Amino acid sequence: MAIKNLQNNNDLSELLVSVRRVTTVTKGGRRFSFSILVVVGDEKGRVGCGIGKHAEVAEARVKAVNAAKKSMIRVYLREGRTLHHDIKAKFCSGEIVLRTARAGTGIIAGGAIRSVFEVLGIKDVVAKSTRSNNPHNVICAVFKAFDSMLSPRQKKKPKLLGRGIGCGKGKTSGRGHKGQKARSGVSINGFEGGQQSIYTRLPKRGFKPIRRSIYSIINVGDIQRLMEAKKIVKDSVIDKERLYKLGFIKSIKGKIKLLNKALICYRLGTYVPIPGINLDVINDIFPKDGSGVFGVFNLFSGGALARMTILALNVMPYIMASIIIQLLSSAIKGMKEVKNDGESGRRKMNSYIRYLTIVICVFQSIPILVGLEGMNREGVLVVIEPGVMFRTIGVFSLLGGTMLLIWLGERISASGIGNGISLIIFTVGDLLRNIISSSSELGKKIKGTVESGNLIQDEIICGLLRDQLALVDDNCLLDGFPRNLNQAHFLTQVLQEKYNRDVDIVVELQLDDNIAIDRLKNRLACLDCKSIYSVSSFKSTTCAKCKSTRLEKRIDDADMSAINKRISEYHLQMKGLREYYKGKLLTIDANLSVDEVTQEIESIATANVICHACEVDKRKRVSELRDEDIEKISGFIRQNYVIEGELRKEVAMNIKSLVEMGCYRGVRHRKGLPVRGQRTHTNAKTRKGRSRLPIAGKK
Repeated sequence: MAIKNLQNNNDLSELLVSVRRVTTVTKGGRRFSFSILVVVGDEKGRVGCGIGKHAEVAEARVKAVNAAKKSMIRVYLREGRTLHHDIKAKFCSGEIVLRTARAGTGIIAGGAIRSVFEVLGIKDVVAKSTRSNNPHNVICAVFKAFDSMLSPRQKKKPKLLGRGIGCGKGKTSGRGHKGQKARSGVSINGFEGGQQSIYTRLPKRGFKPIRRSIYSIINVGDIQRLMEAKKIVKDSVIDKERLYKLGFIKSIKGKIKLLNKALICYRLGTYVPIPGINLDVINDIFPKDGSGVFGVFNLFSGGALARMTILALNVMPYIMASIIIQLLSSAIKGMKEVKNDGESGRRKMNSYIRYLTIVICVFQSIPILVGLEGMNREGVLVVIEPGVMFRTIGVFSLLGGTMLLIWLGERISASGIGNGISLIIFTVGDLLRNIISSSSELGKKIKGTVESGNLIQDEIICGLLRDQLALVDDNCLLDGFPRNLNQAHFLTQVLQEKYNRDVDIVVELQLDDNIAIDRLKNRLACLDCKSIYSVSSFKSTTCAKCKSTRLEKRIDDADMSAINKRISEYHLQMKGLREYYKGKLLTIDANLSVDEVTQEIESIATANVICHACEVDKRKRVSELRDEDIEKISGFIRQNYVIEGELRKEVAMNIKSLVEMGCYRGVRHRKGLPVRGQRTHTNAKTRKGRSRLPIAGKK
């Protein structure tokens, strides 16, 4: 018998059962929040449970605790330590069995059931849950069992009538051989007359855990060191939020922050010159129009070669070392065995590449430094004090810069973002701005076209992009290209010639014309590094990249006729592009905030990486997938991403929807998506029995 208790709710203990990230699909997009399941009790026979939903974990926990306090019930215990009788209950697909136990048995239960017993105050009990791993179903089944429990007066021990007909109340209590009635297991309803007792049916070696949530791979040694540092208390409850704070679970936001930090370090390194270089002379000697072989290598190094910075060699020595080691591993038998030796062999091969990179870097830096010593302009030397000291410092500077880039690339690769060594992002707008700032003939022509409000000719754009794509090996993101059918056909032709493949994903940012015009009017441009900022989000008066204070509005943004002309031509050209990239085009609402749009693009890119790495066509449905494809996707997600729940349910859906939603946050099954297995077409409210737990939803 369970009774609601409306007394004062002081001195209550609470336990967090589960934390889930849930998504609400609205007209403007998807809204993310956390759903927390909490049980509350006074350890004296009163217990309650509730669910809270909120965008913040702390607020969701407060709502869940308040809902649990309102739903508290009284459970009568025998001798204050165990239940009065055995109970069975079922809620949705979850079934539980609760049994009384002798003194000293303890709580033999796991998962969500154990949490209820701990806050309730039960000391001796045996419990088992079957057919469901959902904590919500298990908790509801436990409270349903408490509701059906009888008081000591209502529940009396059944009296055995003897060995003949009618003894007991079980399945074999009818007519039959009287010896059959004598072999009763125990005096429990349903198990008399030769039936097997319940405790012989339960596992001999304890219970299997009913909740198997996978969060991440955790280093036990790191946990031990934190316990020694007293950052983690032994036998304390560690939830998902605590693991995030301790750094054991890495979210996609942390990976993106790491990528941004690495790119910032790279850009700063391109402005740190080699010690002993006269910057005024070096800036006048090297050409600024980006022409010739030097311009190509300078562009590939991000301008570091023209400024003779510590990153002038970039990662070219590492690439050469990788190619040499790969060729040697195919020709030399010993290196081939090391290459095929699993993870340890891969580490050895990487160490060989690093050692060879150092040698190549030294041999490449010495001719560059010797050549700099012989350069001069109007009698002024490039090197302030030529000699052995300059060469020694220069070699170590270039070597340190190259190894720094390799370390940053390996950190990016280890975080699961992609291949950090070859992750290159091309922005067509930045490419054009660099050419305009070079004051070359091509730059002057492009500048006049932009200021007049006209679009740049396809021949210029395609020619520039062909030169840049020739330097890229893989992992390329094109921003602002293509913008018409001619450019799209050109891109398809180049990709087929170089990679024998086509574009993977095309993302269209749909923006309202009025909002686009407002953003164009409210953007600033740095006159030194040509970076673009929005007045609404950028409040500083100095450039974040070069620390310049020369921030002004662009000239072409003041002419409304030119802006309207470009917008109308853009809409006209996009009609053909949408039809050309049909089946690959994904649309994102760009009227949202920058963070929301960024998150959507990250989701699409991450899901495409999963499908591409597993060699699965993202347009296929689940009914068309093979079991090995699903297992391959499951293994890749388990190895590289933080997930929750059963992986088969997460990947057993339309792969196209998987691309649209993203996988890094742990995609769950949604109603309406095709799923392998049984679908009940019902929910908890339509089934018989206790309704769902009281929910404190978002206001």
